[in-house]
Amino acid sequence: MSAGSTYPTIWSSRCWNGFAMLGGRRIGSFSGRGKKQGIRMILGLIIRLMAILGKTRQFETMVALLEEMGEKGVLTMDTFSIAIKAFAAAKERKKAVGIFELMKRYNFKVGVDMINCLLDTLGRAKLGKEAQALFEKLKDRFSPNLQTHTVLLNGWCRVKNLMEAGRVWNEMIDEGFKPDIVAHNIMLEGLLRAKKRSDGIKLFEVMKAKGPSPNIRSYTILIRDLCKQMQMKEAVDYFDEMLDSGCKPDAAVYTCLITGFGNQKKMDEVYGLLKEMKENGYPPDGHTYNALIKLMINRKMPDDAVRIYEKMVQSGIQPTVHTYNMMIKSYFQTRNYEMGCAVWDEMGQEGVLPR
Repeated sequence: MSAGSTYPTIWSSRCWNGFAMLGGRRIGSFSGRGKKQGIRMILGLIIRLMAILGKTRQFETMVALLEEMGEKGVLTMDTFSIAIKAFAAAKERKKAVGIFELMKRYNFKVGVDMINCLLDTLGRAKLGKEAQALFEKLKDRFSPNLQTHTVLLNGWCRVKNLMEAGRVWNEMIDEGFKPDIVAHNIMLEGLLRAKKRSDGIKLFEVMKAKGPSPNIRSYTILIRDLCKQMQMKEAVDYFDEMLDSGCKPDAAVYTCLITGFGNQKKMDEVYGLLKEMKENGYPPDGHTYNALIKLMINRKMPDDAVRIYEKMVQSGIQPTVHTYNMMIKSYFQTRNYEMGCAVWDEMGQEGVLPR
């Protein structure tokens, strides 16, 4: 796969020289943490550039950058995923397959696990049709397994194409694979996403009767959907059923309930759930903190949002770009531009790239 053109020289020299400074002898005064953050930021910028080139269909330049990264020894699975996703989205399937040859050139093992990973990347990007087309081109080169069919199923469910999802499900069974709990949960979520709740409940009941038995993920999928529809009584009923079945709750299912009650402005229920989480040994995670921050910002309670943010950091949980965006928005809404800019600076210092 030949590039045919090159990306701007000024980017190349500055980028690679900066990377060399962080990784080579001239690291000098940088601390270990600073070095890692710097490398992460530079790689992050390169990956962002790759994504931009892919989205704008500057494919020759994208491949040139990919090959340059290969020569520098800094290729990652993310870079290949971006390239394959870009070609698949543009229906350049031969070029997408060509990336696998490039992977081999740079000593990346291309087996069923690698192909499954890349098909999953396409599916998660709502490119289920493209993932299926790429699979059809590659299926003679490897032996598909249960996970292969599962990631294809996920791709179709994410774009709410239940007809194709059903076809993949039947094909999976015809080829001798028994859908496991992961496949069942994907189908359950797909049905609920497509507003087919009655079918989703039927599947859930079949799982309880014939297996595989619903796990914490199954219950979380169902409870999250009920919370989104403000059906909190039903959500709590399924939560109680989950506990009775022996499934231990986690931060994710608690976060669904907290969000649901918070959206109904039932803050007593929210604080009660937080207390229950702590007492039962399920501390809030990053998603819980982000949900709480969002609730406080939506209720025009910026001071409480800051308090939760500070507790999040004190708990050792790294804020995400979503966290920072919410905090900046909160400060700017209250015209506290100084603190908004301070959060922006902190974001850069922590190596979190803005979107």
